[in-house]
Amino acid sequence: MDTEFDSLSSVLVAAGDVASWQVSTDADGGVSGIINQGFSVTYAGQTVELSVPINVSAVGDLSITGPMDSRIQLKPSSDVITNFTLTNSGTADLTVVAYLSGLPAGVESEVSDSSIDIPAGGQAEVSLTLLADSTVAAGSYSLTFAYGGEGVSDSLDLDLQVSHRYAVKTSATNSQVVAGPLEWEELSIDVTNLGSTSDTIQLTLDDNGASQWYEFELSSTSLSLTSGEAETVTLRIREKSAGSEDLNISITASSSSDLEVTDTMVIDLAALQSGASITIVSDDDSAKPGDSVYGSVIITNTGNGYDELQLTTPNYNCGVSQVIALEAGASSAAIPWSCDIGGDEIAGLKELPFRVTSQARSTAIYEESEIFTVEEVWDDQLVALVVGGTPVSMPSSGGSSMTVTLTNLANADITGSLSTLGAGEGLFVIEWKRLSDNENTTDYSLGPGQSVDFAIKFNSLVRTQEKAVLKIRATSQVGETTFSDETQDFTVSITGPAMPPSGIALPFGIAIDNTNSIYAVLSGWGLAILLITYIRKRKTVTASEEEETADEADQTEEVEEEEESPLGYNECRMDDGGKISCPSCNSRLGVPRGSEPPFRFTCPSCENKIRVVE
Repeated sequence: MDTEFDSLSSVLVAAGDVASWQVSTDADGGVSGIINQGFSVTYAGQTVELSVPINVSAVGDLSITGPMDSRIQLKPSSDVITNFTLTNSGTADLTVVAYLSGLPAGVESEVSDSSIDIPAGGQAEVSLTLLADSTVAAGSYSLTFAYGGEGVSDSLDLDLQVSHRYAVKTSATNSQVVAGPLEWEELSIDVTNLGSTSDTIQLTLDDNGASQWYEFELSSTSLSLTSGEAETVTLRIREKSAGSEDLNISITASSSSDLEVTDTMVIDLAALQSGASITIVSDDDSAKPGDSVYGSVIITNTGNGYDELQLTTPNYNCGVSQVIALEAGASSAAIPWSCDIGGDEIAGLKELPFRVTSQARSTAIYEESEIFTVEEVWDDQLVALVVGGTPVSMPSSGGSSMTVTLTNLANADITGSLSTLGAGEGLFVIEWKRLSDNENTTDYSLGPGQSVDFAIKFNSLVRTQEKAVLKIRATSQVGETTFSDETQDFTVSITGPAMPPSGIALPFGIAIDNTNSIYAVLSGWGLAILLITYIRKRKTVTASEEEETADEADQTEEVEEEEESPLGYNECRMDDGGKISCPSCNSRLGVPRGSEPPFRFTCPSCENKIRVVE
């Protein structure tokens, strides 16, 4: 306590009177409650003391402190927290309430303690949070932040500085790119300045190692945009080396005014996978050689990216060899095709392949086939029959052979058999042999254009002179059709055995009966005797004439030997040593002792019957 006399400390008091002193008392700060103040009065050596209780009332004293420069900085679309200290330097406990004024539009506030109790001599920490949306205007605003209550208050003037908003946004309609080697794949990226003022946006590409397989081009790396303005940049990607897996790359847009303002877009970079499907529509799938089959074909890109597909028809000219450029999942228009069938095409079901080759992946080849029918065709003849060695002639005691060549004139496989028919067929035993395999058969089976030879042997069954008029028929089966072809007629003659002479037949149609023949013979003998006598009388025959005569005789014999009749089928002659050569297998054989031509002989090597002639 600090007590001071407002009046003189000495007073004059008459007997029986009352005197008073005027005093002032102040209590020290922070003091409250009953405090005794002592007083003493001294007169004539006598002192009287008095203790006066003084009630010091409790009082509150509030103060608020905040930022040193009383300034708060705030960015649009952000928030800021500012701390304050409340101090109760009085002697009374306080309950105070917060108060804030001067906030601009677009800014909201939150106080950690809108009402707080502060004990006497105590302190409290409170915080003020300001939240700004994107629409708040940049500028400087004066705020008043205060706490008060129970007769005390304190306030703090603040300067709220709202800066410009810096924000950027990247976007694209597609975040996945499939890049191949054929062309640049383009991705459009929209860059928007969401800030409240003009800004320069920097763009950077992070390929994450994808440049090993791909090359990249960015149309721009820096954009100057006003508030709210958007601009499109183009990212171009092309594969330069195959073999990559799926990768991620990223585009980052950064504000030049605030390096902390960025936006990143991640792009999935998928490796190109080729694929194609072929849909074939046939309008006519059956034709004769020399005609055509036709229809249409549709190509679909079933891969995951752009590709150029080469369409061909191997082995056939169908007029569809072209390159078709298709995006993933796209199909071509119907492509007409017409395939020429070769004039020598074999009948039956044929496969017409349609082939698609990827230009992006050269090893990717896709095929689909159309089955068409080549119809069976032939002219008036299904087979051609050529007969060799006609007319045929034989002795009554033997036989003779001829050959038949059979050629398939159709464009299809045929099967069939040969036969003979005609007048006199029963005069012979007919033996057939297919020369390609030496099998005794009349059957044949031929592909288009193939030929086969048959040997036909006629063995006489009669001992008289006869004549047959025959022809050969080929009965063929082609598909479900049976067809017959025949040769022209040919003759087979049998020469009868020699008859005893009945006179003499002379040249120029002159014939002499038996009686006159005897007279003629006798006359001839007489003439011969005269001629021999004449010859003996000749004395002048020179040696040269004899040699010329001998030479002429030798030449006559050689001419006679050269004029030997030709050999027939499976015929041979016996040499001077009594041996023969088999005409079928060329084996050198001896014949049974005493055999004289003509006779039949079976070769022990090939088991073919041989006829030995003179």
